[in-house]
Amino acid sequence: MSRPRFAVLGAGSIGCHLGGHLVAAGYEVVLIGRPSGMDVLRERGLTLTGSRRGAVHLPSERLALATGQEAVAGADYVLVTVKSAGTGAAARDIAGHLAAGAVVVSFQNGLHNPAVLRAALPGRTVLAGMVPYNVVRSEPGTVHQGMAGRLMTEADDTLLAAFGEAGLAVEARTDMREVQHAKLLMNLNNACNALSGLPLRDQLGLRAYRRCLALCQREALAVYRAAGITPARLGPVAPGLTP
Repeated sequence: MSRPRFAVLGAGSIGCHLGGHLVAAGYEVVLIGRPSGMDVLRERGLTLTGSRRGAVHLPSERLALATGQEAVAGADYVLVTVKSAGTGAAARDIAGHLAAGAVVVSFQNGLHNPAVLRAALPGRTVLAGMVPYNVVRSEPGTVHQGMAGRLMTEADDTLLAAFGEAGLAVEARTDMREVQHAKLLMNLNNACNALSGLPLRDQLGLRAYRRCLALCQREALAVYRAAGITPARLGPVAPGLTP
């Protein structure tokens, strides 16, 4: 059986992290992103770093780079990593270019992206996925995985095998709705981080900011309870104890 081909739609930090590891494992991958970002990769290549693994550098000649959504043509899997506000437009743009049988996988934050993709791509297989750890662009052409964790996605044996071969820990989940709500609880820190103007480590090191985050999380947990939602446990601490 031939190896699956991948397209990454929205090749920013998360997209380059996922796609780059697949490229390093020998998979055929096209990274689709903004012209400015693709220009950096053409000039510098892509370097993958992480706190628990050595750096991996992929020279530009190993990267297939594109800026137009038509580049998804021929891909068996399309990993969607665009910002949530662009999901609907991205889905409409790729609809006419997807190969027959192509699987679309949302690796986006937020609660509704898989539903938006399914509505815009009727008859297509759309899977929900989640990246529960942080990935940042530490310098141009370099993306860094700053904490440990497992990718989570609805089950697809071929996809799970590819990620495993690429060295990306992955877990099949049947409760992606609850996983998405748990990730949102974690991401409530983003507003505090942005408004403080401090690096994440410094901001979390100050009790006053941690109290602000705890207030946001308590409010979210109250809303979840009212809606009958129990967020999944993604780490060593149960969601209810996170604040």
